[in-house]
Amino acid sequence: MSSSITRSLIIGGILAAILHGTASACSVCMGDPNSAAAGATNSAIFLMLGIIGTMLTASGGFGLYLYKRAHTPMPPHIELAEEVSEQNDDQSHA
Repeated sequence: MSSSITRSLIIGGILAAILHGTASACSVCMGDPNSAAAGATNSAIFLMLGIIGTMLTASGGFGLYLYKRAHTPMPPHIELAEEVSEQNDDQSHA
């Protein structure tokens, strides 16, 4: 580790040891579980989980779309056009 990271870890450890009594839980954790703040916090957590789930589902769906698209056969008219193009290239080089 570099000296600045080591120094930061040492200072953080000393501060945590000195100030351990000043840290306390938030009012939602230590207060009334039926308060409006607790309900709002729970709603915010579920909203964030919903957004993450939506983004993961969308990413997975896009990946599945790309997988299916990569494994579909080419339409016959495109195959024919490629064959004609290859034949023309072979004839022009000969």
